[in-house]
Amino acid sequence: MPDVGGGTSPRVADEYAVRAWLHAASSGTVAEEIESLYLALSGDVVRRSPICRTSGRCCRFESWGHRLYVTGLETAYAWCRLDASCRPGPGEVQSARARGGCPFQREVLCGVHAIRPLGCRVYYCDQTAQSWQEDTYERYMRSVRDIHDRSGLPYLYAEWRAMLAVFAEIAADAPTVVSVPGGLSPSIGAGPSAVVRGVGLTIEGEAGGAERPADEGRT
Repeated sequence: MPDVGGGTSPRVADEYAVRAWLHAASSGTVAEEIESLYLALSGDVVRRSPICRTSGRCCRFESWGHRLYVTGLETAYAWCRLDASCRPGPGEVQSARARGGCPFQREVLCGVHAIRPLGCRVYYCDQTAQSWQEDTYERYMRSVRDIHDRSGLPYLYAEWRAMLAVFAEIAADAPTVVSVPGGLSPSIGAGPSAVVRGVGLTIEGEAGGAERPADEGRT
């Protein structure tokens, strides 16, 4: 897959695919499967006990030297759980690209922590995580692909901001999910200095720099 993370990129998905992902991710079996997958991954990560220093470096993609890639279904799952007023517009996505970061980063914290995609859930700057996170990511990504296949959904794997740009263009008016099974947050609208964290959901208003155990307020 070509790198489509910077500059102005061609649209990576069409309206049919975006609407299909949104419909599937909004409720029912597919949404429950995604939530079960995220919960299982959370347990795996906690058992590994990586340390997050809440530096925000992992969300500053260009300076940290990596890119976040996601599936359309993961993007749809997050998108339809954002209040419409909190969804980035095309200009906001482009601004995030220009500064080399994520449009949902709030200072050093993540504004969509509870509904973040798989890659964010696995990645830690902690050097002790390097030995297991790639294999863990690949294993869970195969499960995401299986959800697509079982549900007959189009599959696309693309850079996060390129995918968000498509959703911002096509699906700004998509309905917001107001009831979610599995203990995840129904609607995320984190303010400029807030972070939504964990699966059970606590809203933390301060941007601290203390070390935290895995899955506690990390970006």
